[in-house]
Amino acid sequence: MTPEEIMTNEFIDEEAKEEIVKDLDKQIVYLENESLSRAFPDAVRTDPQNRLCIDYQSVVTMLVEALKEQQREIEELRETFEKVKNNK
Repeated sequence: MTPEEIMTNEFIDEEAKEEIVKDLDKQIVYLENESLSRAFPDAVRTDPQNRLCIDYQSVVTMLVEALKEQQREIEELRETFEKVKNNK
């Protein structure tokens, strides 16, 4: 929703409208289609009007897999650290 839609929405509590609008900027994440398509071509689709569109489900899946890999690396480093620490 845009700030204008929020402020004119009769179903949103008047006192809450300003807070909601203020929080909008905090919740928006921008990804550039072109740079994303170079890094993760599977996460970008072309719509019928030949525009690039981000497949956010693919992005989330890739991020989850990257986090899993990062966690594995952290655990390996911890194990190595503990071995070195115990050998001293």
